[in-house]
Amino acid sequence: MIHTITKHLAALAVALLPATGMATDFTVDGIWYDITSTSTVEVAGARRDAGSGGRIVIPSTVEYRGQTYRVTAIGNKAFENDTYVTSVSIPGSVTTIGDYGFRNCDSLTTVTMSEGLTTIGDYGFQGCDALTAVDIPDGVTTIGDECFSNCDALTAVDIPDGVTTLGDYCFANCHALTSLSIPGSVTSFGSGCFRYCTSLTSVTLQEGLGALGDFCFECCENLTSIDIPKSVTTIGSYCFQGCTSLASVSLPESLTTIGGSCFAGCPLTSANLSENLTYLGGRAFQSTKLTAVTLPEGLAAVDGYCFSDCTSLTSVSFKGATEIGANAFSGCTALAMVDFGPGVPCIGAEAFKGCTALREAHIAGNGSTAVNKYAFQGCTSLASVSIGAGVTAIYNSAFSGCTALADLTIEDADVPLHMGYAYESGILFGRCPLESVYLGRDLEYDYVIQGDRSPFYGITTLRDLVVGEHVTTVDDYCFHGCTGLASVSLGSHVATIGEYAFYGCTGLTSVSLPASDTTVSNYAFHGSGLTSVRFEDSDSLLTLGTSVFDEAPLASLYLGRNIEGTIRALYMTDLSFGPNVTRICDYAFPDCMALTSVRLPEGLDTIGNNAFSNSGLTSITTPESLRSIGVDAFRNCNNLTTVALNDELSELSFGAFWFCQSLKQVNIPLGLDTIKPYTFAETALETVAIPGHVELVDSGAYTYCEALREVTIADGVKALKGYVFSNCGQLRELTLPASLSTIGHDTFHDCTALTAVSLPAGLRRIDDDLFSGCSNLSTVHLGAGLEVIGEDAFADCRSLTAITLPPAVKRVESEAFTGSTLLSVTVQAATPPEAEADAFDPIHYMNALLTVPLGHAADYAAAPCWMNFQRRAETVVDGIQTVPGAASGLTVRIHGLTLTVEGTEGAVEVYDTAGALVRSGRAGQPIALPQGGTYVVRTPAGARKVAL
Repeated sequence: MIHTITKHLAALAVALLPATGMATDFTVDGIWYDITSTSTVEVAGARRDAGSGGRIVIPSTVEYRGQTYRVTAIGNKAFENDTYVTSVSIPGSVTTIGDYGFRNCDSLTTVTMSEGLTTIGDYGFQGCDALTAVDIPDGVTTIGDECFSNCDALTAVDIPDGVTTLGDYCFANCHALTSLSIPGSVTSFGSGCFRYCTSLTSVTLQEGLGALGDFCFECCENLTSIDIPKSVTTIGSYCFQGCTSLASVSLPESLTTIGGSCFAGCPLTSANLSENLTYLGGRAFQSTKLTAVTLPEGLAAVDGYCFSDCTSLTSVSFKGATEIGANAFSGCTALAMVDFGPGVPCIGAEAFKGCTALREAHIAGNGSTAVNKYAFQGCTSLASVSIGAGVTAIYNSAFSGCTALADLTIEDADVPLHMGYAYESGILFGRCPLESVYLGRDLEYDYVIQGDRSPFYGITTLRDLVVGEHVTTVDDYCFHGCTGLASVSLGSHVATIGEYAFYGCTGLTSVSLPASDTTVSNYAFHGSGLTSVRFEDSDSLLTLGTSVFDEAPLASLYLGRNIEGTIRALYMTDLSFGPNVTRICDYAFPDCMALTSVRLPEGLDTIGNNAFSNSGLTSITTPESLRSIGVDAFRNCNNLTTVALNDELSELSFGAFWFCQSLKQVNIPLGLDTIKPYTFAETALETVAIPGHVELVDSGAYTYCEALREVTIADGVKALKGYVFSNCGQLRELTLPASLSTIGHDTFHDCTALTAVSLPAGLRRIDDDLFSGCSNLSTVHLGAGLEVIGEDAFADCRSLTAITLPPAVKRVESEAFTGSTLLSVTVQAATPPEAEADAFDPIHYMNALLTVPLGHAADYAAAPCWMNFQRRAETVVDGIQTVPGAASGLTVRIHGLTLTVEGTEGAVEVYDTAGALVRSGRAGQPIALPQGGTYVVRTPAGARKVAL
């Protein structure tokens, strides 16, 4: 409408001009002329009275003032906006129609052009709405820009052979033009040549044409087919866009370039793309009806939106390394198959978004191929995807919303696959019901994997996972929360399983960790459904992080290698080891309460600290290869009843069997020279025999063994540290060897069932609280070498009524006998020992008889502490006279130099007359003496003097 009003206003302005108003050289017969040379003129326009009824006949010559001029041109804008001209006859002398020559001549219906015309200028006949046909003479070589544009009534144009160039938009908006024949002389079309020729149904193009310009046939709504000559190499952008009837086009082999939006909106059903095609512009075939496309090998790129919304397109095949632009195939809802060929270098963002019929995609890649964000988003029928070794990166949301994607293969490759940033849970494969994944290469990320940003996070449909031979790492959180995962196969080169990698995979019941694996990180299988785990045989160390299998119902474990870390499996019943296991690390299997037995492998050298603490083991047999058991290794194994230790064991550490409340039987290996602190504390041992190769029994080794009745310590043992047998309330029989020189404080504290004890001659000090609380201790023989009785040594020994201090005693410390019921104290030293005033209770001073060596009563009466005794006596001191009287029922049978004690049980000691221990043994067993003589035989039931 604006265009029409403008034309009419311009025509009115021309009509109102006076006859002399035009700036022309002269007028003849109503036609204005401008002189262009001494012999030529060009037409500059015409008055209304020129011709007859608007019919203008331009002469070939004109005479003015006696001069004849040849008419050679129609000047620029000569008849522009002249609404009175109805026809024009142009003579053969005219070679050029100038720019805008007949523009907007609304009434012009006929133009006769003669041979000789070579050029029709830009806008020459633009807007001649009544012009119905044009016969362009053969001599014309150039038709200018928009020459016949907006000629709404133009139905036919005869373009002669010889025209080489059609200017931009030269026939644009010729809505009545129905057919065209373009001669072979035309080598190129300008932009928009036949744009909006909405009635154009056919176009004939000849060989020789090299290019079709941009917008050339845009929106030619009735154009149904076109054959592109073999000479054409380029079709410009928007060339056939909006040709809504164009169902067929023949594209030549010569074609190298198809511009952007070239066929957009055309109902094309096929397009044979040339092998020479190197460029395919954006939206080139957008919204067409193509059913199949084969992209040639030499094509470098398919630009953005090139085939988008081609809803009839069912298959696409790439022959070469063609880059796929953003949205190139988005919205192709019928696309069911894509052959990506040997390696597309890039799949752009949203390239196949919304291709709801696409069933599978195998992307080989070319070594640097990237699958960009949202590339396959919303492909709701996509069931299978294969990522080839040539793909290097997949970016966020690439497959999100692929609600049928069940099978994913990431093929084997030595280089990692880069995974782009994920904005939300598992977004790379978000809402994909994956069931099977083959992971053939390592993954890397351009962000820190945390929580739900793993590509497979929380995919509950995933059932099967195979990790290939090129994978070295299963990343942090990789399969976190995949509750349906039931099968995992790990390749033989997997070295690391990341933190939370299989966290919460409750459907996973078994897994085999390859020999290559060196690290299983924190919480890797925490809360999974694992019941069976196998660590394959390997010489390398496997490191386990924190809580790897916690909260999993692990029942069976095969360990084929050394590990460093903790497996806390509350439900484990089966634990076995491979031949490569030489060390069970610290805290390896704590709290395995369901584990009742384990076969330790030959070759095992070390059991670490707390290795089996608080487990349900009932028995242990150690292999001959074992050399060390660590601190608290079996502590709190409350069901453990028997332990068989190999003789080669040389290190039994602190608390190894502490609080094994059912342990009744254990041997002491030949290789052990020290029993460490609390090794057997609070066990159920009833008898203890410490062999002579053990030199030291350390602090608390047997403390609180409340079932312990009998202790035999063989000759060779040198020291007992503090609390060794403290609180052993059932201990009745105790045999201490002559080799024993040190007994630490509290060693027999609160041994309430102990009635008699004989201390060896080599003992120099009775340490503090040694027998404190031994409420039934009634008989004590102190060794001849004793020098010091420590604080509270016999405190609260309520049954102790008599004590003899041998000659070597030099000091009695504070409260040594407090709480006892002493009635007799015999001191054999001629010089009163140093004694604290409170070494004895006040009642002892009142009631007990102090017996001292003959002739030394006065010395004791003047000595501190001893002077407090109210009752004193003197006696001859020797080894015989100080022996208590014969015990009732006690029999000593002598055979040569061998004696046997009968009528009692427990330990037997034989002393010479100087009080030195000569031999020790047990009642009922023969005791060989070195030579004849007089001896004192001491037993828990009393003493007997014998002569051999």
